[in-house]
Amino acid sequence: MTAVVRPPLRIHPVREGFVAEIEGLDLASRLTENEVYVVRRAFTDHPVLVFHAQSLDPPALAAFGARFGEPTPHTQLKYRVPECPECSFVTNRNPDGTMDEYGQSERAAAFHSDGSFKEVPDTITILHGLEIPAVGGGTDFTDGYAAYEALSEDMRARLAHLKARHRLHRGISGSPGTSPRPKAVEQHPGSVHPVIRTHPVSRRKSIYVNPIHTECVEGVSAEDSRKLLEILYLHCTQPRFQYAHGWRRGDVVMWDQRCTLHRAAGGVPHGEARVLLRTMITTGDVPA
Repeated sequence: MTAVVRPPLRIHPVREGFVAEIEGLDLASRLTENEVYVVRRAFTDHPVLVFHAQSLDPPALAAFGARFGEPTPHTQLKYRVPECPECSFVTNRNPDGTMDEYGQSERAAAFHSDGSFKEVPDTITILHGLEIPAVGGGTDFTDGYAAYEALSEDMRARLAHLKARHRLHRGISGSPGTSPRPKAVEQHPGSVHPVIRTHPVSRRKSIYVNPIHTECVEGVSAEDSRKLLEILYLHCTQPRFQYAHGWRRGDVVMWDQRCTLHRAAGGVPHGEARVLLRTMITTGDVPA
């Protein structure tokens, strides 16, 4: 039997310490333990990873994600893949081909971290580009590590012991949309997490609040909470901390929810499809 010769793995930093591209992997195949190790190491150093020219069906995407944790069904029932509930669609199209207005212009339009309202939030999100519009439709990311490190010493000290309450779509930019969710999710009381989170692997600190799900800072007045959150959102989303990913058909992007924020950049012309396949991974990390 002829041995399968795999191409060499190559890691190309796009933004040092934030975004990297990995070449030489077919994510639809079963990765070797060494390949998974290399991806894990790269992911620790660069919490946004990009893989080009991939072709994965839902089970293959879920299987790739399972190498890094437990694939978890998304809370929005409408977009789940029926035959593979560990995957869901990020799309501006209904199954009958008509426009999904929520997916076109409202969904995830503000920066956020997926599932931050949960006691054990989502850890990793992986998106795979299936249908990409000619213009628009990108995804923006912010670097929570760099944003934290750029804070003044006084602000770091002020935030060090603060906690914030996260509830589904209760932030200043939260919008419930029209997609149904399980009752347990709709009625979730929310969770309290540190404003400054320490990554359990890299041990680096990042700012862990977001304008969709962070309701308030605990232990301060409503006015002080609002002002502080607005300051942090303006700080975290400065252009110097952002990476704008312009999708190509076949791209796979995985990112670490513990130290990044993301949003849909919008700008998709009406009539053009934007369809991405998604799986979400949990690893049991409680923010600390």
